[in-house]
Amino acid sequence: MNTTHVALVQVHADPSRRQPRYQELLDQLNAAALDAVESIPGWSAVLIAADGATETELREAASSADLVVILGGEDVDPVFFGAGDERAQPEAYETLADARQMAVVRDAAEAGRPVLGVCRGHQLINVAFGGTLHQEIGEHRRADHDPYVRTSISTTADLIQDASAGVYCTHHQAVDQLGEGLEVIARAEDGTIEAIAHRELPIVGVQWHPEHPEVARRELAALMQSTLAWAGLRVAETV
Repeated sequence: MNTTHVALVQVHADPSRRQPRYQELLDQLNAAALDAVESIPGWSAVLIAADGATETELREAASSADLVVILGGEDVDPVFFGAGDERAQPEAYETLADARQMAVVRDAAEAGRPVLGVCRGHQLINVAFGGTLHQEIGEHRRADHDPYVRTSISTTADLIQDASAGVYCTHHQAVDQLGEGLEVIARAEDGTIEAIAHRELPIVGVQWHPEHPEVARRELAALMQSTLAWAGLRVAETV
C-alpha cells in the first residue's frame, strides 16, 4: 500500500504563551487535524511547531512530506506586507514563526509540493506571494465561549466540497490584495475572501476551519485528498 505523509505545521508548542482558552481551542483543532489524517487508510502525520526546531529542521521536515498543512494561530505580523498594526486589540505577533512558515510555503512552491493553508495558514500563503491582509473585519467570529460563526460560502472550485450548510469560521482578519499567481475560489456572502488557490501550483488556502472536531474527518480529509489529486493533475499538465 502506498503511504502518504502529512506535515501539520503549527505556530508554537509552548502553551504558556497563550491565554488558556485560546490554547484549548487550538489544541482541539490540532488534535482533530491529526485524527483526520490518521482516519485515511495509509496516511500518517507529524505535528511540527514552527519555532520548536531550527529553521533548517522545520524546512527539512516539510520537504520530506507529501503534503504540508499550515494550521491556524496568531495574527500575521503586518511587517511582512508593509503595514503597521491596525488591530482594535493589539496582541503579540509570532514573527519568527511567520518567517519560517512562509519559508516552508516558498520551498513548496519551488518544488511543486502541495500545500494547504488553514485560517492563519491561508493568510500566510497570500502574504508569502506578496499579498496583503485586512487587519480588522467584523461578523466572522464571536467573543463568547463558542467563537465559531457558521458562514455560508459560494464556490465553483472542485477542490471544495458542497458548503451550502456553511463552514466554521472564527477570524477577524482576511485576505485583501491577492498575492502573485493566486486567485479567489470561494467567498462569504458579504464578499470576504474565504479560499484562494494558486493558478499553476498545488497551493490552496481556506479561511475557515475544516479541522473543527465536528467535521474534520469529512471536510479536512476531503480537502487534503483533493489538494493532492490537484497536485497530480498539475504534474501531468507539465510532463
